[in-house]
Order: sequence, then structure tokens, then C-alpha cells
Amino acid sequence: RPTVLLLDDLHLIDEGTAETLEALVGIATSGATESGEARSLPLLATYTGPRWATAAARRLVEGLSASGRLRALDLSPLTPDETGEVLRDLLGLKEVPRAFKLWFFRETHGGPLQLLQTVACLAEEKLLYPAGGRWQADLESLEGLPLPEDAAAALGRRFARLPESARRVLEHLSGLG
Repeated sequence: RPTVLLLDDLHLIDEGTAETLEALVGIATSGATESGEARSLPLLATYTGPRWATAAARRLVEGLSASGRLRALDLSPLTPDETGEVLRDLLGLKEVPRAFKLWFFRETHGGPLQLLQTVACLAEEKLLYPAGGRWQADLESLEGLPLPEDAAAALGRRFARLPESARRVLEHLSGLG
């Protein structure tokens, strides 16, 4: 049965976590199976690139990548133009106004998940809305608006707007994995 070990947000790890992961990777990728085949557990990691990573994460990724035991997906922040492309596709626009693209880039720091969560948050709060076949937002009214700091905060904000009964169900389900 194929199995992959996914290491999410690898860029955030500290030295102790890096040492633990190195040991686990060594165990998971060494030796043989009961049938005598070489043991191999494919590793996949999400990682925002060396610019945003801790020193421990950079060292771990470089070492495991050089040995061929890790394939890392670089999830570096989007550029302003890439932010505009995502907005264009997400909102079904032919063209994204420059001010609109730059506002979203500035607020999300180019983070793809943060961009998606910000769009969802603004749409749910009716601050981003469809009108006349286009999505509209008054960028001046959005200035200074307290937006979630990160994707987790955006999800928390959305969670908080759910009815109490729905929140209780989700809290129980989250404990089940």
C-alpha cells in the first residue's frame, strides 16, 4: 500500500524538531521490508523557501534534498503579478485593476492561502461583492480594516460566525482527526 510522509510548513521548525525529523527519516528510509526489499518512505514537504525558513529548516531541507530522501515543494510568496493572476482566475475577471491587485498583495504578503482566505473573508462580510458582472470593493473603505493575521486566524474568524451548534459539531469532529 503506497504511503507518503507529508511534512507541512517545514520552514517553521526549530532545531529540536529538525533533529527528531532527521532521526525519523533515517529510520523510515533505511533497512529492508519483511520481503527483503529496500525500505523507502517517500517524503514530501511544504516549505516557503530559504528566505522565510528557520536555520534548522534550511539545514534539514538541504541535507535531505542532497541525499535524495526529500522532495520539497517551494511555496514561496506570490509576486504582485501572480497575486493578480490568482485574483483574476478566482473571481472570473478579465483584468484585475492594479490598485486592487496591489492592495491584496500588500495585505497578504503574497501568501497564496492568505490570499484565498482574505477574499473569502471579504466576500462573506459583503465587503467584496459581485455587481454588474464584476467583483467590486471600495479599497478606501478596506484601508485599516482589521484583517486576519494569517490563514489560521481567517479560518478562526469564519468559525466564530457559525451557529453554536455547528461549532460544537466541528469541535468534536476535529478531535477525531
